[in-house]
Amino acid sequence: MDAQLTNVQRELQEATSSALRLVERLPDMTWRKRPDRGGWSVAQCIMHLNKTTEGFLPNLDAAIREGWRRKLKGSGPFHRDFPGWLLCRLVEPPYRIKVRTPAAFDPQQVDSVETVMKTWDLLQGELCRRIAAADGLAIDKLKVVSPFVGGMKYNLLSALMVIPAHQRRHVWQVEGILKTFS
Repeated sequence: MDAQLTNVQRELQEATSSALRLVERLPDMTWRKRPDRGGWSVAQCIMHLNKTTEGFLPNLDAAIREGWRRKLKGSGPFHRDFPGWLLCRLVEPPYRIKVRTPAAFDPQQVDSVETVMKTWDLLQGELCRRIAAADGLAIDKLKVVSPFVGGMKYNLLSALMVIPAHQRRHVWQVEGILKTFS
């Protein structure tokens, strides 16, 4: 597999390890509790990441299908485009700008830690399958429509790099939330 895609898979695995470490044996009350200063609970952060992945998957599928249909093959090194580079910079922790989450990605109802983390594992596996499916494509020549902002597009490499950066952002947020409860 291409080294850049392997790196994205490694980043997803690291995000999974970090998230599991933070939520394992977390009491239900702490899982669901919002910080006194406001903001999301631990559960809402992880559920938001799940919703984000669910939003990305069909868009990744479309780009990958298009790449294979057009026989747009390539080998790295690949480059992010400017929108993808900027988005990664904005979401990478410690983040500099707080962005309002679209309603479709704002978790309102909180599920159990077991349910959410089972979904997390399934979705991380789905992301890894998309990464494997993209191997051999010119991932910097294929466009992905943002699931957050209609009309915004970035290349497939950028999309694949934004996802773990966004996961790091919210895992970092979870760490901060848990520190306020100590």
